[in-house]
Amino acid sequence: MPAGQVVVFGSGLDTSYFLLANQGLCAHRYFEIDFAEVNSKKASTIYKKPDLRSLLPQDIKVAAGGSELHSSRYCLLSGDLRRFREEVMTKMQEHGFDVEAPTLFVSECVLIYLDPKHSDDILDWITENVPDAAILTYEQILPNDRFGQMMIENLKSRHIELKGLMAYPDLETTKTRFLSRKWAWAKAIDLYDYHQKCISSEELSRLAHIEFMDEWEEFSLLTRHYAFTFAYTINKSLFSQFDTIP
Repeated sequence: MPAGQVVVFGSGLDTSYFLLANQGLCAHRYFEIDFAEVNSKKASTIYKKPDLRSLLPQDIKVAAGGSELHSSRYCLLSGDLRRFREEVMTKMQEHGFDVEAPTLFVSECVLIYLDPKHSDDILDWITENVPDAAILTYEQILPNDRFGQMMIENLKSRHIELKGLMAYPDLETTKTRFLSRKWAWAKAIDLYDYHQKCISSEELSRLAHIEFMDEWEEFSLLTRHYAFTFAYTINKSLFSQFDTIP
């Protein structure tokens, strides 16, 4: 089986690659995708921080006027996800993306900002071209209740629109989005249930000692409106071990 890959959509200033690399847990290839202006800031920050720079592969090269980093294992690439097939995937394949390798795609509040025609096209391409794929998303849900409407209005006041929210408004439609494409397994869980069911009592106790929280009603309301979704395309892949999510 080919070594695994990770692709992070809209990676922003996320430092997951460096946290994993520091623990020796890097995938064989790790791709981060965002706009050039965001990547320029990130690349500059990485090179100014010796503890981050030391975790980069030895063959790392700065490219595209400082907005990209290229190496055999880690690539920071600039691109517009609305042009996924012709722009983003072309560039990724030029830098070693292997469609036959088990690949985890990650979207943390990214696909939901795209028009569904664009985000669905990304999922269609993955379905058609990457036989052993998985995806982990973290996105907003439940736009139609009072809190959801307030969330949308607050974002609109800052000229931010969740273009995909109405197309996939709840746990069921978020899960069906993958199952309708014949993916083998999908599970969606809101953040409140994840907190209650998936985090150990020891970790909850540790967090409580760091910061005590007594606004449980507000916490419940907020966390019911965010969800994780995990899905994979085929059974008996390395991703199937994660189908134990309650």
